[in-house]
Amino acid sequence: MPAQAPVPSALPEPALSALRAVAARSRLDPRSDIEATCQLLRSDPGQAAEAYARALLRAVSHALGRPVRFHRPGVTAVTFDEAWVMRLLGSLRNGDLDSALFCIGSQIPRERRASVRFLAGALAERLDILCLEPL
Repeated sequence: MPAQAPVPSALPEPALSALRAVAARSRLDPRSDIEATCQLLRSDPGQAAEAYARALLRAVSHALGRPVRFHRPGVTAVTFDEAWVMRLLGSLRNGDLDSALFCIGSQIPRERRASVRFLAGALAERLDILCLEPL
């Protein structure tokens, strides 16, 4: 069996585990209007990191027209969606806006990019907090 490749980003492994836990908890969340969710989060920037993570995963799912594919915490394999989100968040945390915009532009339709950019940027700023929240 070949060795698994590490998560292709500058983000630590706990970030992937935390995002996987959020993805698992949010699978049954009701569908909501992404723009309205962004407006609500903009009006209360003190929202918990998990609120931004859930909103980002919903926004990406909505933009892709399918659910994002995330494994359970503890699985060694990494899905394309997980790697893509980790690359996006890593680029934003490192201040590499060009790479972040390229990442968004490579997968997200133009009309959905602003929401994904806002949510990813807000989550990138709060990622350390998300990693500390109980799984």
